[in-house]
Amino acid sequence: MDGFSILLLATLVVLLTINLPVAFAIALSSLVFLVAKGLPIQTLVQRLVNGTDSFPLLAIPFFILVGELMNRGGITRRLVALASAMVGHLTGGLAHVNIVTNTMMSGMSGSSVADAAGIAKVMVPVMKQGGYSRSFAAAVTAAGATIAPIIPPSIGMIIYAAMTGTSVGRLFMGGIVPGVLLSVSLMCVAYWVCRSKGYTSRGAKFSWMALFAGFRESFFALMLPLIVLFGIRGGVFTPTEAAAVAAVYAFFIGVFVYREIKIADVPKILSDAAIGTAVIGLIMAAAIPFGWLLTWQRVPQMVTEGVISMTNDPSVIYFLLIMLLLALGCFMDSTAIMIMLVPIMLPIITNVGIDLVHFGVVLMISLMVGGLTPPFGILLFTVSGITGAPIMSVVREVLPFIGALVVFLFIVTYLPSIVLFLPDLMMGTPR
Repeated sequence: MDGFSILLLATLVVLLTINLPVAFAIALSSLVFLVAKGLPIQTLVQRLVNGTDSFPLLAIPFFILVGELMNRGGITRRLVALASAMVGHLTGGLAHVNIVTNTMMSGMSGSSVADAAGIAKVMVPVMKQGGYSRSFAAAVTAAGATIAPIIPPSIGMIIYAAMTGTSVGRLFMGGIVPGVLLSVSLMCVAYWVCRSKGYTSRGAKFSWMALFAGFRESFFALMLPLIVLFGIRGGVFTPTEAAAVAAVYAFFIGVFVYREIKIADVPKILSDAAIGTAVIGLIMAAAIPFGWLLTWQRVPQMVTEGVISMTNDPSVIYFLLIMLLLALGCFMDSTAIMIMLVPIMLPIITNVGIDLVHFGVVLMISLMVGGLTPPFGILLFTVSGITGAPIMSVVREVLPFIGALVVFLFIVTYLPSIVLFLPDLMMGTPR
């Protein structure tokens, strides 16, 4: 690796260390490289613009809009009622309700931060009234939000697909089984913690009438992920078109079915969705020239050759990549990690025959561990800021859930059939 490559990477690390916003840190490191190399800085602008000219990326603003419409349309409250009817009668019932609600919301928003924020506002006060500590309630909410990028639709999977050329439909299908199993794993941890801490309060006894009522109230919301998945699977529309259909559907049920969105609310909803899109879009745009410069300097090829020279065992390589992702997740934003490392990791995983769909799901789970890990831990700061729970007390409460996530991560890593079973069944085995 020559001095210019080191300059590119070192500048990025320094800018991120001083807490410069991720998009600006990536763009400025590219600019420093171009100036040092004596190349025209117009190249940066051209790559910024051309890199985001991608049809699959159009799905991102639509799914962000879906999340805004769902949060404003009373969906969270209805899903909480349904989850209460399903699992509220168990020991530590409200903790299970929190996780199940997160699981159902994951099939609608695709954003862990959006789920954490929306559910924290509803569930943490209810759990506190039920005798749970504020910090534990916040920790359960943050842990449950990690399911969002795994169960489709997933904004992270769309970004990964755009970077690697992987089928969005297969990625979406591949996330369903791991997402459900992760939810069950978190519920097992919640049960154990609630038993040990004495949070044994339960909700009302299980009632088929209450379950039916909750399902009836949530029916139209629950149809949204089914429309997306079966529409893609049946070839009715592309993933990008599915996102647009989902946005129209969410608007319809919010305005005309549940009647909790007023026409006067629409400008604010569109504004918030635009801001959310701009944040991701700016990072994506800045990452394109950065990735191009890395490739031009042959950094991915050199890393690939270095790793392969040590071992070509896919199991060992997978372990090394996961350790790197977990370590970086403590200090960096998940989107930034993905954008920086996927171009470098892609030649490695394709060289040793690792399935791109499987790796995509493993990548999403790895990044979500980072969302719960200090000092960055965006999910921790989100729930702490909304609930007022001290950040360090939330960290202590979330540790058992992080342990479960790491164990689950390695199970999924070394049992690829958990990920690949459903896409192969529904869409056929790729040749």
